[in-house]
Amino acid sequence: MPKSKKRLLKRLLSLADIRGWFSPSMANDDAGTFTKREKVMVLGVAYVLAIGLWFMVNMDREFTITTNLPVAMGDLAEGMALRQPIPTSVQVTLNGPGWNLMSLYGNLPNLVLDVRQEEVDVLASARDLLTGDGVNVLRVQPFMLTIRIDDRVTKRVPVEPRLQIDFRNRYDLVGPIRLFPDSVDIAGAKSVLDTIRSWPTRRDEITGVRDALDLSLALVEPSYIMQISHPTVRIEADVAEFTEGEVRIPIRTRGQPRNRDVVYSPTFVTVKYDVPIEEYTRSLAQVLFAAYVPYTMATRDSTGFVVPQIERTESSLHIRIRSFQPRTVSYYHIVAE
Repeated sequence: MPKSKKRLLKRLLSLADIRGWFSPSMANDDAGTFTKREKVMVLGVAYVLAIGLWFMVNMDREFTITTNLPVAMGDLAEGMALRQPIPTSVQVTLNGPGWNLMSLYGNLPNLVLDVRQEEVDVLASARDLLTGDGVNVLRVQPFMLTIRIDDRVTKRVPVEPRLQIDFRNRYDLVGPIRLFPDSVDIAGAKSVLDTIRSWPTRRDEITGVRDALDLSLALVEPSYIMQISHPTVRIEADVAEFTEGEVRIPIRTRGQPRNRDVVYSPTFVTVKYDVPIEEYTRSLAQVLFAAYVPYTMATRDSTGFVVPQIERTESSLHIRIRSFQPRTVSYYHIVAE
């Protein structure tokens, strides 16, 4: 046994005289029996001594352990990028003296892979890194890695907001959501970027919305084989309280010949729509919709009923069609003389 460990053992054994160490009353042989508190203290010290002696005796033996060895990526050639991620760790089985394994286990170094090679011998790299002081690398999983690289390029794609908005009753968006910036630059392997059409934000949800939106959304973080130009975007949106409007519009026929006409029953449809309260008065003074039936639809029909098509004719107001009635109308042809 090494001298340092012998000295440590002697020091531990010197603690055996615990009666005099803990209490003067315990050092006196005439003091009587141990108290309950003293018994607990004796047992505690004995337990610590037993554990220490076990380590002293057994940690010189050889052990085999399996652990995860962290992996780091070496430098890539200029203008190149990884096509596929490499593992963040590999499973390694080590054999050696207990003291040496314990010291190594608490301070495992990074296994730096040479990603300029197409095939990396992970087992050989791990042995170069860890073998020494009686420690041997028995196996590594995976023992080989295939490195796939491609030309590094940069591509700009639109941002895809993934924001779920729950509005208060009668409130809704006025116009589209605006993004600043509305696109992001992605850098990475060309073969990877060719498959990307947009870049999403992280999923988020806001409830009870009644005021205009102005908030920041985080973009989905890419894997380390890609980089994005900025981590967040700002979202703006106008919100307003809506009210309901109603208007009757006549049904017309589109694309009919000059010598033919189509008569509908009823001749009008009633359209219900939502409009922001501040735009309601303006909506009453304008022609908002047109109702029509394509002539080809009437000629091909054999039931005697057709579905009118509703078309918006005004684009400056933020109007949304809720419904229209009737959904179908009957018709008949008139041949002009």
